[in-house]
Amino acid sequence: MKVPLTSEQEVLRKKIEEKAAELRSYFSISRYERDFSELVRNEQGWHVSHLSYSEQGGRDAEPILGVVLRHDSVSYPRNLSSLMEDIWNRAEDEGLTHEEVQQMLNDVADWISLTERNYPDHIAR
Repeated sequence: MKVPLTSEQEVLRKKIEEKAAELRSYFSISRYERDFSELVRNEQGWHVSHLSYSEQGGRDAEPILGVVLRHDSVSYPRNLSSLMEDIWNRAEDEGLTHEEVQQMLNDVADWISLTERNYPDHIAR
């Protein structure tokens, strides 16, 4: 039997849900319409969800972000993990808003998309 929450517990539950929604960020690489990942910044680092993947990464989003990108054969900058860690640290140290973190992730996604679009596929076999 489920015990109903007190009004104080209900208020706390709603605050937790709102905070979780606030931390959820989206990462879209414009290679295909279907490309989409969800990143949630938490105390351990970044939780990355993409298709069948849903795993916790460190502050640099590794190893899972690299696994997801390599699985989809996405070309991405070698220093991506350093930039992801910089975003995490700045959000923590500077108290960045969700919108500021989201904009940084959008910039990173654009950078990956640019790298992907400029891949010289006429050379590769």
